[in-house]
Amino acid sequence: MFYIIGGYNNNTLVYLGTTKQTPNRRINWLKSNGSKLDFTVISTHNTEDDMLTCYTNLTKQYNIKPHKNVKITNDIKMNRLGNKAWCQCCFKRKVNIGYTYCYFCSKKPLLIKFSML
Repeated sequence: MFYIIGGYNNNTLVYLGTTKQTPNRRINWLKSNGSKLDFTVISTHNTEDDMLTCYTNLTKQYNIKPHKNVKITNDIKMNRLGNKAWCQCCFKRKVNIGYTYCYFCSKKPLLIKFSML
């Protein structure tokens, strides 16, 4: 199953997200990463194509910009360097206490990690 999750702020839809995870897990992840929105499952789909078509229609209907990968500037990297809350490889994702790298960067070879600093 594929899900579209909506985030509401004062009963106004301000966030749309897609997932194939159990929706409650995704919502808990969003809340644990600092989101103050009220989340609900907007729609469920059997195929990924159906979900993406619906997601595209909803973004147009509610004028919500689709997510983009934001480029991390050198200023942001320098602010996050040494900060234990951020991945010390990509500087894009927050990490849990006791971890230095996010899940994705922990799967990369060591040479790539240190060449990015």
